Amino acid sequence: MGPQLGQHGGLAALEAQVARDIALTAHPRMDWMVPRLRQGQPALDVLIVGAGQSGLVTAFGLFRERVRNVLCIDRAPAGREGPWITFARMPTLRSPKDQSGPDLGIPSLTFQAWYEAQFGAEAFAEMSLIPSVQWHEYLMWYRRLLDLPVRNDVEATAIEPGTLDDGGRCLLVTLSTGEVLAARKVVLATGQDGTGEWWMPDFVRNLPKERRAHTCEVAIDFEALRGRTVAVLGAGASAMDNAAVALEHGAKEVHQFCRRVPTMIQQYRWLTFAGFLRHMGDALTSGAGASWATSCASAKASPRIPTTACSPSPTSSCMSSGPGPMRAWKAIASGWRHRAARSTPTMRFAGPACARTCICGLS
Repeated sequence: MGPQLGQHGGLAALEAQVARDIALTAHPRMDWMVPRLRQGQPALDVLIVGAGQSGLVTAFGLFRERVRNVLCIDRAPAGREGPWITFARMPTLRSPKDQSGPDLGIPSLTFQAWYEAQFGAEAFAEMSLIPSVQWHEYLMWYRRLLDLPVRNDVEATAIEPGTLDDGGRCLLVTLSTGEVLAARKVVLATGQDGTGEWWMPDFVRNLPKERRAHTCEVAIDFEALRGRTVAVLGAGASAMDNAAVALEHGAKEVHQFCRRVPTMIQQYRWLTFAGFLRHMGDALTSGAGASWATSCASAKASPRIPTTACSPSPTSSCMSSGPGPMRAWKAIASGWRHRAARSTPTMRFAGPACARTCICGLS
């Protein structure tokens, strides 16, 4: 039985505390930026593409710096931004429950404060990890409370350079509505969609659509996997999550294929420390920083053993690249791929795999 909603100080009291904490640290109280125009119309100081957690926190950070002429846009409907209640299939976050971030150092704005105001300190102490759905609810509360400007159901389709009425430079962002917004700066807070592509090998992509899927898809029919054998291509977080969901829905077996020997070493553990990333923007312009970024990209783009072709048959769709046959009704792939590595084959199978459906998430 989960925690019971009750009167533990309540959200109203917490929201009043947040407002006071922000007011006490609001100096200077005037806006930093001078209004600018393009073709006689106000130009945005910052346009943020994406209103998930990174987009929202970026907007709040700008507000704290007295840059308030800001707009977030998101192609998702209101309340459906980000992965937490769409294709993120893990029941909890993997981060420690006391990890901060969106609060930007304001204790009353933390997830813990929000949770304890509703369920009490004892319930938070008993929690092991933050449920994904509650993290999403926290972000929705965060957005509402801070009155962050968001337009939903709209997508940025093109960005090109422009000129303000005073001769200054700007960016012109064309929206899916046909509108063109002028902004002095544009922040792409598009998550993994902005760092690569949701990718699957050609031999998987060429399968009938009902026989393959990618973990980024929202509407995977896991109920159809009941009693079936499933192949999961990849062994990262989303691959593990989808394998677990398949088993929870009654899959007979789930086989995972990994392109390298699995390791328990967390290579990005040091990113936990805020100081590690505080000056990353400066580092990336230096030789050492550029080398570090290149090595991170090449870790995703390094060549692997090429995969072989896949052809559908009347009863199954077979994928083969080595000895040791394995048969599956559906295959699931997980992950994304750096844009610079689109042409590099990365997936390897331990043996032939026969799958009536394939779900991809390869990186």
